[in-house]
Amino acid sequence: MLLQKSLRNLIAKSGASAVRFWGKIKGTKADYFVVEATQEGGGAEGEEGGEAAEPRGTGANQFVYWVTNSPVGEWSQLPDIKPSQIIKARQIKCMFTGNLKEKIYTNPFYFEEERIYLRAQIARINSSCTIVPKGLHRFVEDSTRDIEDNTPEEGEIVKPTTKQMCNIDMWVHHTPSLLKQGRTKHADPKPKPGEEELEPEVLMAREVEKDPWEPRLKQIAKDNATRGGMPPWILRSFNAETDLVDPKTGKANVNFGTVVVKSMWWPGSCTLYNSGRTIQVYNGDGQKNEPANASYYPVQPPRMMTEKAEKQCFFDPRIIVSSRTNT
Repeated sequence: MLLQKSLRNLIAKSGASAVRFWGKIKGTKADYFVVEATQEGGGAEGEEGGEAAEPRGTGANQFVYWVTNSPVGEWSQLPDIKPSQIIKARQIKCMFTGNLKEKIYTNPFYFEEERIYLRAQIARINSSCTIVPKGLHRFVEDSTRDIEDNTPEEGEIVKPTTKQMCNIDMWVHHTPSLLKQGRTKHADPKPKPGEEELEPEVLMAREVEKDPWEPRLKQIAKDNATRGGMPPWILRSFNAETDLVDPKTGKANVNFGTVVVKSMWWPGSCTLYNSGRTIQVYNGDGQKNEPANASYYPVQPPRMMTEKAEKQCFFDPRIIVSSRTNT
């Protein structure tokens, strides 16, 4: 109840639309309640490290996010993420503390605050864990990346039944994957010295070959296995095999069962299917389940304390008298 009322206040203050509770990321000192919304304007295209950030409403910045440590606390808006910040976040592994201004000490050194790392992890989770039922979307004509609703010429989209969604092959990825350069689409490549005469299409084809994207609408069952050969996704169903009689039609076509799909790459990410609705929520520590051969992320030791000034030493008179007596 407190969270619902807090979201209403957030909508009134920010003017955001399509607000939904994204999930909760656990911290060592406090947790983050995360809200996802759509907000017009406010995003700035900039360049950092020679890479242009994706504008708001597209790619990794499709949505805007607010976080708070308590449903009765104030909401803080996270900044739009830049490609270089996603690249840096992939190179480290650090637990969240719950303080957006916290500095991160890790190896390799991270030059951003925790709020940037939090926004980067949210973008990575969305890119990997946003899944939808198969058949609800189709590719735009003459495109292999852009999709649209699979609306028939007449009538509405026929959503699959709960029984059908109990099959892991009925789930596909929805959002575009993040490239190695931290974007969902390749930036316009710049020609190298001596390649000024090459066509932009040739340069882009070479860039795509070097950094290919994951196929759009790919079945989640085809994802790579996680550490120890575990499956990338786990599917469970509850009362999904029982159809009840609809009192209006008299037919047994009502199902109140639920299908739950959990990600093993990002533990805590859950997708639920119930009565034709798809609901996604995250509840974890915001860390990826790295394979066994992943890089080691040692934590930097704490700063050494400043030594106190030493007291001035004096000779013990007893030692001096004793030495004279022996002589």
